Amino acid sequence: MSEAGHLSVLAPLEGRWVGKGDGFSSTLVYEWVLPSVLLRARNEVRSDAGALIAQYEGHYVRDPAESRIVFWTVGRNGELHRGTVVPREGPLWHEATVAGGRVNGYRSVVSLVGPELHYRAQYDSSASDAAVLARAPLIYRRAQQERHARHEDNDHVLAAAMAVMRAREARDGAGLEALLSPEFVLRMPGDDDLGRQQCVDAVRAIPGEIVSVRGQKMKAARIGEIGVATGIQVATVRIDGTTIESRTAFADLFQKADDG
Repeated sequence: MSEAGHLSVLAPLEGRWVGKGDGFSSTLVYEWVLPSVLLRARNEVRSDAGALIAQYEGHYVRDPAESRIVFWTVGRNGELHRGTVVPREGPLWHEATVAGGRVNGYRSVVSLVGPELHYRAQYDSSASDAAVLARAPLIYRRAQQERHARHEDNDHVLAAAMAVMRAREARDGAGLEALLSPEFVLRMPGDDDLGRQQCVDAVRAIPGEIVSVRGQKMKAARIGEIGVATGIQVATVRIDGTTIESRTAFADLFQKADDG
């Protein structure tokens, strides 16, 4: 392998990756400054609320004097990482010292597992391979895949909101109860809060014929582990031959159950 092409082992990293941790997200961007010679790496960490937690900028290059890949990274607060990268049949092992940070060094490994990038780190430069590999990985997906996953999540949230409406329309108390968590609370301005059973009983007690319950202008979003569906619920009932339509703005919160 030519010296100029030695960084080709890092080529699969090129692109934008997004990882989701507990209460935060991390965006990694790898891009060539000089093809196969100098690779730029950027990492931005934000809370689920969007606040910037940390920001790093670094570069990888082959040191011809020592015939190895070296890197350096600077943090937003001025901390400096200096280290080396050793490829081992796929995984890229990093070892670094840190100046001006909360730790003195670390060992980490970056692995490509199918379409995902797995990052494991032990913030101790003397940590063994086994200790690093024992860490749970932070899993990244390429940005395009992450967007697709978010769209799927939003579709599931909207489907759950519509399932609740269908259960109300059919006066399906058992079906509605199955969709609501035991801690469910229905909160409407000016009215008392209703728990799950009270909400189910209220749907069963609606007078007349429920003609339809549907949603309009519905949108979905994800905030951490919570899915949020918003929109306008349009309910139509017929009482003694008179058709009545009500329109109510709503915001439903959903969380995936442990059983899926």
